[in-house]
Amino acid sequence: MRKSAFSLNPPLRRARGALQRAFHFICHSAGIFFSTGRYLQRAKRFLRNDRLAGKNAAYHMFAVMLLLNACSASRPLQEAASSQDELTRELARLRAVLKANPNAHEAVRDLGIVLYEMKEHKNAALVLEKALLDLPNDGLTRLALGMAYEQLRRWNDAIKLYRDDANVAEGEYRRQLRGRLELAIQAKLRAEARQALADEQTLAPSRVPANSIAVMKFQNLGSAPELAPMATGLADMVITDLSQVHSLTVIERSRIHALLEEMGLGQSGLVEENSAPRVGNLLGARKIVQGSFLEVKEKELRLDANLADAAVRTSKSAGKVSGALARFFRLEKDLVFKVIRALGIQPTEAEEQAILIIPTENLLAFLAYARGLEARDRGEYEIAEQEFQNAVKADVKFSRARAQLERTRSMRQTLATKNLPIRMSSFRPRLALQQRRMRLAQATMRANPGFSFVNQGRVSLLAPRLNNLPGANGNVRQPLLEGRSDFGLPGEIRIGIKLP
Repeated sequence: MRKSAFSLNPPLRRARGALQRAFHFICHSAGIFFSTGRYLQRAKRFLRNDRLAGKNAAYHMFAVMLLLNACSASRPLQEAASSQDELTRELARLRAVLKANPNAHEAVRDLGIVLYEMKEHKNAALVLEKALLDLPNDGLTRLALGMAYEQLRRWNDAIKLYRDDANVAEGEYRRQLRGRLELAIQAKLRAEARQALADEQTLAPSRVPANSIAVMKFQNLGSAPELAPMATGLADMVITDLSQVHSLTVIERSRIHALLEEMGLGQSGLVEENSAPRVGNLLGARKIVQGSFLEVKEKELRLDANLADAAVRTSKSAGKVSGALARFFRLEKDLVFKVIRALGIQPTEAEEQAILIIPTENLLAFLAYARGLEARDRGEYEIAEQEFQNAVKADVKFSRARAQLERTRSMRQTLATKNLPIRMSSFRPRLALQQRRMRLAQATMRANPGFSFVNQGRVSLLAPRLNNLPGANGNVRQPLLEGRSDFGLPGEIRIGIKLP
């Protein structure tokens, strides 16, 4: 029986093993995955093949050319930002277009986007404002202008722009507008909280409206961990119910959270009784509701509420209720009416009916909803989204949980898109990403002295030095796989093995 060349030549056998290791190392370390399984199987069969007749075929085996399905990783990749040179060239091209045709509205928009990417945010805003006059329903124009406003700290302008999206077609841009709206509101609230803390010495309690009220996170006095999310959920429900009373100005929960974050109290969300007047003054709230809950015995709950006055720095009990845990949602309504009476307000019949609406009677759905609020407060949007999904699954009629799910999903997806979603053909973001992959592959190859590397062109990533091998004809090219990458550009890995 004829022995294979590798069986007779240990150095070549070692070279084959090195090639196999290189194949697996690059495929897994550099994030290279083949989209067609038969190509991978062909490559593996080739690497295992001992019956390579002739010395010349053995040398050519070292020149295996693998198609780099260059940038199709196992998860979607963010488009890379264009280089400064590309932006400069695009800027010149757009100016030439506009010089020839001043009414090219999309070119005006693209010019503003280029200026934004070049961090000339003030000029970008001026150009995009002009573009918006001509393209009022264009989602990309509105999105780019809003992001320019954010960079300029013009939060109110950005929020107004994002909200006015009724005529923008449903799709990617409208989804991003909704997500950026939530993020811009958060940024504005944090900026206002920082400013309030900086101006604290000049904030007179007398400036605070007498009908303003804030509800702090409730305190869990019990030991049941499964009920801990009630602390946030209860505060959210009480805020919603008090907002039905038109004579009250209720501070939104997100504003309270932003201030507590700036004060270093964001993790607990709890405010000491003696600190309540200060927090109320910073929030612009005359009255502060502080509450607690306790599972007094199995399946029985007690809710308490105190009412603090930020102006006179006093605190009094607003009432307490207790009952079976199964009646939790009714207990919360009873507590809200006690707080309203403690404020000296007589709600109208319509206001009472609005307060009595129970968003869900499913305790598991409510607890999942509360966990979602807490996760989003921590910035854990994926966890928050999952919890809101759990709440909706537990109660499909829980509309408040469904609304929070959509808000959180928009925020998460928007945060995942770090750059403007530019769609101009003159940019080469994918080429820039491919070039980064080339540098990664280059570093990988140079880290192993058993391999050699030569860069041949901007598309081919790796190439062998095989022309000096005995028997090579000066132009060794024996591709194992052929095709194009998902970017429409041919990508190649060529591995050269140095003989021992």
